[in-house]
Amino acid sequence: MLTDANLPYNDEAERTVVGALLMGADINILIAEIGLEVADFYLEQNRIVYYAIMRLYEQNKAIDIVTVDGFLRGNPSYSGIEYLKTAASAVPTTRHIKYYAEIVKQMSQRRYYISIGAKIQEIASDSEEDIETVNDIIENAIIRNNEQISMISFADLYISIYKDLAEAYRKKGEIPGQKTGWLSLDAAIGGLEGLVVIGARPSMGKTMFGTNIAEYIAFKEDKPALLFSLEMSPKQVGTRMMSSQTRVRHSDFKFATLSDDDFYTIGQFENLDRGKKLIVCDEGVMSLSKLKSVSRRFKKQFGSIGAIIIDYIQLMDTGNTKYTTRADELGKISRGLKLLSKELDCPIVALSQLSREVEKRADKRPMLSDLRDSGAIEQDADTIIFLYRDDYYNKQSKKRGVAEIIIAKARHGETRTIELSFQPQIMRFMEMTEIDEIAKRRRKNEL
Repeated sequence: MLTDANLPYNDEAERTVVGALLMGADINILIAEIGLEVADFYLEQNRIVYYAIMRLYEQNKAIDIVTVDGFLRGNPSYSGIEYLKTAASAVPTTRHIKYYAEIVKQMSQRRYYISIGAKIQEIASDSEEDIETVNDIIENAIIRNNEQISMISFADLYISIYKDLAEAYRKKGEIPGQKTGWLSLDAAIGGLEGLVVIGARPSMGKTMFGTNIAEYIAFKEDKPALLFSLEMSPKQVGTRMMSSQTRVRHSDFKFATLSDDDFYTIGQFENLDRGKKLIVCDEGVMSLSKLKSVSRRFKKQFGSIGAIIIDYIQLMDTGNTKYTTRADELGKISRGLKLLSKELDCPIVALSQLSREVEKRADKRPMLSDLRDSGAIEQDADTIIFLYRDDYYNKQSKKRGVAEIIIAKARHGETRTIELSFQPQIMRFMEMTEIDEIAKRRRKNEL
């Protein structure tokens, strides 16, 4: 193991950075573009000088040899103003500060990786710890690149909440969570927040519901959306979304019966650039650890995530054979997804199969007890929505083409049932009012 004496660092780069800042270089470049922190400096003298510069910057005060010297007087570790003068005089130009700052940051990262090496060895050697947990701990350590615990004082929390309230007051009436694209649903649940479970029996439209949400986020709001398709191939998902976006019948995609007008419509699609933010991951076997890894890298690539959609949760596994029941394993998965939602600050929409017990009842509308394999899903979810179509079970139903969206749990909203129009020919759920408007326009055109 390396000792402190031979850990990697670059004294020249560190002194050049502080010297350039003393000569008037722009500190904003280091903060915004590189994220250079006090802890990134290895040598104590350079570290305390950079600390002084940061404090002066935060106080909106001038940064130069005199002000930094004044700030550090009384610090027993401070070498004196001669050190500042030497550092500043050794800098021929401040134009290359970013280059030297990147060296300082890279050396800091190398020291960090060395420091966690022993920890990784210790964790990996513990045969009592399951391998998925080991993978998760190691990945978190590498991706986050720090060991800080998130803590906040009540004073800072108060100010943060007040700012949120002020913003909410300014946007009074707007949906607080991530919008789904269906106004009636958003009004009831307040948008998507935390872990959202969409449950239904087969053929109710779970996948269509999930992809519609992803489409709205990407194409209407221009936000990144990540779709884990564990059952369908990317092309299968793609043709469904193309049908939804272009309103060309899905069967024409499937059976290659597109007309000339259909080809023209598809060719004129204008939102293709926004489609670059809608990413489909079709890994057949998806463990919780792997899903976390992909999601974290997606967040790192785009900076933020509108939502993560998983189709569907029962196809996931933990990669751990120690669980005695499938219910225990799904409990681990649902808890992991809830924590990931908090970590990435985005809603996670998990589609879920329901128990066959639904089919044995006269009234086949789903209930919370129908969530398949695990009651932990019900406990962990912030919102639970069931899909039900009466005309699937009752061919004489008066609600043909109508999907009941049953809000069974809403931590941030209200539980009730709303209705959407089920349009499988173009792979969309639509507002009932939207269908009424289309019908009115058709009648008007026929007159």
